[in-house]
Amino acid sequence: MTTARLFVLETRLGKSAAAELALVKARYWNLKRYELGGPLTESDVVEYQSLTPDRIVEMIDQADKSMTQGRGPKYTRTE
Repeated sequence: MTTARLFVLETRLGKSAAAELALVKARYWNLKRYELGGPLTESDVVEYQSLTPDRIVEMIDQADKSMTQGRGPKYTRTE
């Protein structure tokens, strides 16, 4: 989750190289999570493949909003 959040932050800052590295790390650690659960199943593979950059942004935004009573993180606010 931390590297996924870093990917979103770097993307929003326009740092494409750093965002790409964070994306690779996020997908790597997600794959490791599946592997530690035992042999990979077909549904694990499908779920892993669904971890696209857009999906990561959506997941992180949703998590941030839920932790801030719907306000979202301060770095995305225009107040």
